[in-house]
Amino acid sequence: MVLKKFSISLLVFCIGLTAAVAIPQFRDAIRKKFLTEQRKVLAKASSNINADEQEYLILKVKHKNMIQLEVFLKSESSLKLLQKFTLQGTFDGFFTFAGEATNLVITNLDYDPQLEILAPTFDDDFVAHLQIFKFNIASQQFELLNEENWPSTFQQPIIER
Repeated sequence: MVLKKFSISLLVFCIGLTAAVAIPQFRDAIRKKFLTEQRKVLAKASSNINADEQEYLILKVKHKNMIQLEVFLKSESSLKLLQKFTLQGTFDGFFTFAGEATNLVITNLDYDPQLEILAPTFDDDFVAHLQIFKFNIASQQFELLNEENWPSTFQQPIIER
């Protein structure tokens, strides 16, 4: 008798679980229940990125199912959000830089006065992406480097694997 009740309970549970996974409205409702609204700081770096002596704070943040890069200007008493970028990929990435495993780097790839920000991620298929941001002096904004705006002074970055 106990085994029969257990079997019926298990069958009802399996049917409910199958419905929850198969029906998009149920799946989304369950996901919203468990998906947190909180932000999680994955990495933090700060540096004088320009020759202007202003210090910038860079945060790599996980929020829901996306990873963002937030750029702040630091002053003695406050932080001012300058820009926010949504990174390609939903999982935090790591790589070896200067012998250390890291997930956010501020470095000078082209040996000019501005430093670059390197932020690795992985997409849903676990394909790695390395996003490189450079400060544009003319616009006073950070830009994501891609094939169209890749500086001629850059060589392809060498990253240890």
